[in-house]
Amino acid sequence: MKFLIIGGSGRSGRLVIEEALSKGHQITALVRNPSSLEEREGLTVVKGSPLSVADIARALETKTYPFDAVFVTLNARRVSDSPFAAADPVNSPPRLMADSVRNAIRAMRGATPPVPKIIVMSAVGTGNSFKNLNFLMRLVFTHTNMRLSREDHDAVDKELRDAPGIQFVEVRPHMLTDDEAADMKVYPDDGRGAGFMPKVSRASVARFMVQAAESSEYDGRAPVVSN
Repeated sequence: MKFLIIGGSGRSGRLVIEEALSKGHQITALVRNPSSLEEREGLTVVKGSPLSVADIARALETKTYPFDAVFVTLNARRVSDSPFAAADPVNSPPRLMADSVRNAIRAMRGATPPVPKIIVMSAVGTGNSFKNLNFLMRLVFTHTNMRLSREDHDAVDKELRDAPGIQFVEVRPHMLTDDEAADMKVYPDDGRGAGFMPKVSRASVARFMVQAAESSEYDGRAPVVSN
């Protein structure tokens, strides 16, 4: 299969690339800084911004065969490594994720042939999963800078559901770790039954996202996942 990945130079995006390449897929990565990824067999790197429809459209023109799906693994940059730090005002506008997804959908529709599917790495607490977070996480997502990320993810959810003709999978992982890939637990979109504060490795999420691109099992869904 042929995939475009937006956000491929990040920690999660690199794992999606590795997982997809290991399964024989062809990947094009749209990145702001091409030196952040090295081209190799199966991987084409294109310079561009997810905030530009034209850049995404150009990336979708780099292969002579049609693309099967687009991955989005972006995350807001912060002024420090703390997850509670404010967003970087230069590199992370308030709707970084939502506008990038909107632009991707526009470019997908304009491609020849149109790209039928998008798989987005979101987060637990988005949309209807917020109500099933434990009370501590609801406070964090409401009263710290993390509310800004949640608002952007909520806007992504709306963009996906307001895009008729485009199939989507919106993956909502619990707390991310850098552990190895492990067996996954998949919960309803609202996260019922996930427990107090489960974790999931980025490698597990990457594997799940590629599997979601390969099949239709989770099309039109926003599954909450953990290990």
